[in-house]
Amino acid sequence: MKTLFENNARDAKSRQDLDDAVRNLQLSINKMDTRLENVEKSLAESAPTIEEFITIKHKVVGAGLFGKWVWAGAGIIIGILAAARREIFAGFAS
Repeated sequence: MKTLFENNARDAKSRQDLDDAVRNLQLSINKMDTRLENVEKSLAESAPTIEEFITIKHKVVGAGLFGKWVWAGAGIIIGILAAARREIFAGFAS
């Protein structure tokens, strides 16, 4: 009979420990769920910002290409003027 009571007490303690572990697990899952909701909200709020960043990035890339062509055009003009400098100065001198 004594063994039966000891086993019953041990089982009760074991069930209590298991219940505590399950409660802690539930609390942990609830915290993670709340954190996940916060992350989802943050991502939803930052989506327009990301789209604006991509738009600005495309504008910068376009401006870089435009600048490259402007420098190429300016180089051609400077090259032509350098090659024709004698003719140009001769035209101003006369």
